[in-house]
Amino acid sequence: MVTERLCDALSITYWKGDSCEDYEYRLSDVEMAMLLPAMNAYCKEQTGMDLKEYSAGAIAEQREPDAIRSPKRNAKQNSQKGSKRDL
Repeated sequence: MVTERLCDALSITYWKGDSCEDYEYRLSDVEMAMLLPAMNAYCKEQTGMDLKEYSAGAIAEQREPDAIRSPKRNAKQNSQKGSKRDL
């Protein structure tokens, strides 16, 4: 995601009974160009943002320290640590 372009491959897992097989399908430039509008529409539908906006936010989030990225999660973890000490 850091490159701000589509991945050039699809990872596919085929499940059959209790086993699975993993495959990778390489996308051509034409296939990536055809896939981009569908991905953009899906992203807009799901998040209200286009793919470029959403990926920019995700990239920024990956670059931030954990404390800045998820203060609620850190507060929850800290409160759980405190409750364990009280036991």
